[in-house]
Amino acid sequence: MAKKIYLSQIQAKIDRLQRERKQVLEHLSLVESNIEKLKAAIEVMQEEALTDEYDTELYTYQSHKRHFKGKLRQMILLEMKAKPNHYFTVNELIKLILIRDGQEPIIQPQHTVSMRGALKYWLNKGVVERLENSVIDIRWKLKV
Repeated sequence: MAKKIYLSQIQAKIDRLQRERKQVLEHLSLVESNIEKLKAAIEVMQEEALTDEYDTELYTYQSHKRHFKGKLRQMILLEMKAKPNHYFTVNELIKLILIRDGQEPIIQPQHTVSMRGALKYWLNKGVVERLENSVIDIRWKLKV
């Protein structure tokens, strides 16, 4: 009689282990499919997007590139602290920061937009002051 009890317990254990094996295999297939998806994502991310092929006369596709390698707002303060009594134009600051950043001092429109945004940020914080001689002659200075 004891033999029957042991047999049923052993059979129950075997059944439980088989169910567990089935669950582990299902989980393993899910993990493998997730690994494949991630590998495909890495391949897609490593390919260079050739957006130039799709440019037209009326529209140019743009890829996002950082205009300044370092942190622009901090670099502005460093340059202005180097000459605290000097009034800078936007183009002067861009050239100084591009040189500090290790880039060629060639000013592009995107540089100007980024610089004006950063200067506006510091103006709102009260760190810099703006001297507007005319509409096109605007100079910036560190407040002391």
